[in-house]
Amino acid sequence: MRKITLSLIIILAVLLYSCCQHQNITLKTSSTKLTINSEGHFSSIKVNGKELLKSDDYPIISICEQQKIILPQSIQRTDNTLIITMEDGQAIKLSVQESEISIVLEVTEIPTSYDVLLYGPIGVNINEVVGDIIGVVQGNGVALGIQALNIKTVAGIPYEYKDVVAPYFKYEGQPASVSTSTIPAYRLAATDVGDGSMMQFSCCNRSKTEYRKVQDVEKSLTLPVTGDDADIKGSKIAIFGCKSEDALKTIGEIEQSLPHPMFDGEWGKTNRACMQSYLITNITENTLDFVVEKAKKAGFKYIYEMDAFDSWGHFTWSQNFVNGGDEAVRKMVERAAQQGINIGVHTLSNFITTNDAYVTPVPSKHLLKQGELQLINNINKNQTAIEIAPSELFAMPVTLNALQIEDELIQFENYENKDGKLMIWNGLCPKPPALMQATL
Repeated sequence: MRKITLSLIIILAVLLYSCCQHQNITLKTSSTKLTINSEGHFSSIKVNGKELLKSDDYPIISICEQQKIILPQSIQRTDNTLIITMEDGQAIKLSVQESEISIVLEVTEIPTSYDVLLYGPIGVNINEVVGDIIGVVQGNGVALGIQALNIKTVAGIPYEYKDVVAPYFKYEGQPASVSTSTIPAYRLAATDVGDGSMMQFSCCNRSKTEYRKVQDVEKSLTLPVTGDDADIKGSKIAIFGCKSEDALKTIGEIEQSLPHPMFDGEWGKTNRACMQSYLITNITENTLDFVVEKAKKAGFKYIYEMDAFDSWGHFTWSQNFVNGGDEAVRKMVERAAQQGINIGVHTLSNFITTNDAYVTPVPSKHLLKQGELQLINNINKNQTAIEIAPSELFAMPVTLNALQIEDELIQFENYENKDGKLMIWNGLCPKPPALMQATL
């Protein structure tokens, strides 16, 4: 009798353990319910009771490494931590925060060998409205969205894996057309796939020097990032669902430590004041009152100076705009504000002009480079051609045609292949160093 009882206890214990091992994990907000099976794949995504998941083929996360996809094998929840064991036997931990409006996932532990972490990708059955840039899809009266909550968590699939991920998960997205160009599907936060939408976010390991495609240069030098942004650890997203008409409001509520401009106490994305027209013209201290008067008559509240800076980079004020630097600009702004007019200026903050102090007289060592070139011979100040080892960097035309060697910039007119070498012609180097390396 004792043996039978003991056997029953053991069998029950095994059954209970087995059941626990195969329990689904549920993550919820007031309107959204995500169900994840024991293998780490979504088995249900419901918003206001409506099932949105296309199938159970989509993992909560996946890994890209050495041109391969690694999927979850199992998942467990301990308090507010998800422990995901991957197919290669390594583990990833995600912290979970459930609130009324969103489910926040943050990577707290991950092997440093992994190249890329993908959230999902996730396939859903709605595509009436696909917010391909913002990462929100709508249909059947509801919306589902994913928001990246820090700078290293980005929309889309990295270029190096664009031909791996979509075929693996069997989808083909549609590109997005914007005013200046077409954005390919792999770069989008959400993409229309015909019978629904795919949502795709990622975070790359940026801790090592790489050669990646940047602005149409196939193998552009990409230096490692320093600090927390270099690692996948800390990557963070928020998942939310709501009524379609509440999508924009919900995004504003879940933003965490992100740019959130306010106008008259209201978020800029919902305030109609942000859509006002403005008067673009040249302004000076002497013409300010005249411009303000005309702006008021036309019903404008904003005037916009097109050419405010002598250089971009350090952004020194143009004397055609103002004399007296920051203090003079402050006084102009106050003068206009007294009459209900605001002043803005045109700038592209990630551009540097060649007359800026970052470029001349001594170029900054932090100027962005496309890559490194190997000089075949030392150079002197009299020569007009430089021999370098063949390089793919010249496959993409650039505007400046400039090399940096230590603290000198050398501009060249053209180049050609000659006897297995690249010859750069009409280059001038006022103070040539005896170096065997240059950067383009």
